[in-house]
Amino acid sequence: MKKIDLYATKISVSEKLFSHNLSDLKQYILKAILESKGFIEYGDSIIGFTDINKFNIQRRILVVGKLCRGKDQAQKIIDSDSGELRDHHVPNVAHESYFLFDLKTEIVVFEERKYISKFQFGKMFSTLISYNQPNVGRLENKLLTSISILRQIDEFSEINYAKFNLIPANWDYSEEFDELDEKIKELEAEKAEHEYKSDGGLNKEAMLFKDSVNMGLSGYGDFKLGGKDLEGNIKEVYSEEEHLSQTIKLEKNNLDEFIDKALGFLFKAIAQHKESSDYE
Repeated sequence: MKKIDLYATKISVSEKLFSHNLSDLKQYILKAILESKGFIEYGDSIIGFTDINKFNIQRRILVVGKLCRGKDQAQKIIDSDSGELRDHHVPNVAHESYFLFDLKTEIVVFEERKYISKFQFGKMFSTLISYNQPNVGRLENKLLTSISILRQIDEFSEINYAKFNLIPANWDYSEEFDELDEKIKELEAEKAEHEYKSDGGLNKEAMLFKDSVNMGLSGYGDFKLGGKDLEGNIKEVYSEEEHLSQTIKLEKNNLDEFIDKALGFLFKAIAQHKESSDYE
């Protein structure tokens, strides 16, 4: 039995969002996982998908599998002749991370491993998809922020600084930030940076502020806020430091158990993404 930390990453179409049909592009993403072309070079390693299976739950297409990284490592061995320890080079030592992917929201839940960190997983996952299916173009990936960050925002007595880095949403059924998202898409901007300052304090009730926070919580960007807490002390909040996560216990290499325990976390991540956390 081992303890593992689960995280959720939002994968988003970026490069071809305005030039191709989103539904078609999402099918390319699915095909890229199901019909992997094997391992590819990634820095000093090789990466690839293995043990891929597709299934349906609650009319959702889900894919479970492993993201594998092969990395050269030096290990200590005992020289039987001399009785001394020496370094032995082992090529492509395998490291695996189970994942569960929801096609509709493009959210992937995964386990963090020593050689596949929460920051590395999304980049590796996106790289493999773009390589396996070049038609999908470049993708963005963003670790979902924990909704608990809203409590930290409420602890500001005033916010003097706010910076939002946003990308256009890959959906059209949200009422939480439609207007802001539409303006970004009208510009056909792949990325948008918003920065606001006020010595007297920004209006936290403004829809521009709330919509920007909601987009960040839904996996379409990040934000940094600065100001004063309720006691007048300097306070900062950075969404990149508050990731949605859950610790579970898992038998080693038990795929069925992983699916069972990861599903609840996946639906929690989907709910946060879909509802934009209802920050009102």
